[in-house]
Amino acid sequence: MSMSFLRFVGVLAFFMSVACGGDDAPPTDDAGMLEVPDGGLALDGAVDAGSDGGLEVDGPYALLYDDGAPTGRTRRRDGLSDGDSPRPGSTVRLLGAERVVMTDARGVAAFPDVADGTYLFALDDADRATTHNVSDAVVAGVERGSFKMTTFGDSLPVLGGRPTFPTVLAELFAPLADVENVNLASPGTVTDDWAVGTSRRMRLESEAPDTDLFVVSLGGNDFLAYVQALFSAGGMDAILEALDGGAETEALRILERVVELVDSLRVLAPDADFVYLVFPAYPTSTIWLDLITSSVDPSLRSVAPRLIEREFVEIVDAMLDRLADEDLVIADLDRMSRAEPIDPLLFDELHFTTLGHRRVAEEIFGSLGGVVGF
Repeated sequence: MSMSFLRFVGVLAFFMSVACGGDDAPPTDDAGMLEVPDGGLALDGAVDAGSDGGLEVDGPYALLYDDGAPTGRTRRRDGLSDGDSPRPGSTVRLLGAERVVMTDARGVAAFPDVADGTYLFALDDADRATTHNVSDAVVAGVERGSFKMTTFGDSLPVLGGRPTFPTVLAELFAPLADVENVNLASPGTVTDDWAVGTSRRMRLESEAPDTDLFVVSLGGNDFLAYVQALFSAGGMDAILEALDGGAETEALRILERVVELVDSLRVLAPDADFVYLVFPAYPTSTIWLDLITSSVDPSLRSVAPRLIEREFVEIVDAMLDRLADEDLVIADLDRMSRAEPIDPLLFDELHFTTLGHRRVAEEIFGSLGGVVGF
């Protein structure tokens, strides 16, 4: 059985002529990528050729290709990489339109004359994909007309503007399937608060057996506490010493606990999809930086933002490299919040406005293979 990698680049795919892009993924003998382009690249029907040579396609479409990139990191919204080759003759389904298309010589499966609406892309078993950016249980749920989604973790899914992103995500799926939406997220919690034997863990485990989609927002508070302690520790020498590999090590240590929790839930729900929310690009936010640097010596405040941003980029890259080895859908909130100014998306230093919650829901929806036309 061939292995493919299904990846959706745009938050939303608009139904017009668009340009397609790609990304780096693990080098394998037969690893492919199905990708839906970002309609924001369209300009009066013209195509931004970029590095992919330009593909003029009317309507929603997907590009399936073998990925020859050397790195395991997977990020949405990147351009097609050198060494990638299209995969023709593969079957792509557009759920919601009940359409099936074979990829052409360019690896493109185009769906012209599809009405504006909400759809979900899926691959045939013959092109079975890894799940970094494609759903399995959700596809099955859409095909039967219903599925259950359980969100857990910290305060991001429950605080800020209304409605919060789990509710918006369920609404995005509503034209395709009925969604039972269970939100167990608990403000202020860190990974240890979801350890075996805690009341939160027991509640989560009770919901797990019939859950089709888990949305995981966890680890941010652990890392926030680390960063705040770091910038309260002393002078520049102490900060630089602590940053030198320490922050990345801490982030990966936190991520290991998240992975252990996910693995334990797989025992209870072996067929479920898991979405992990990578941290938003908080260092690009003025209000977040004010929070972090409020306790820093005034003489250091001019350089602290640059230090934080540099370390944050390295940390997120290290996390994505680590997640490339896991059977997870990656909702890349870092890339999402670099695509537009982050401050309008933030209710306060950490939580999302109503607009921010919608952007997060759209990012998750796109990562699972969903597209919406207007």
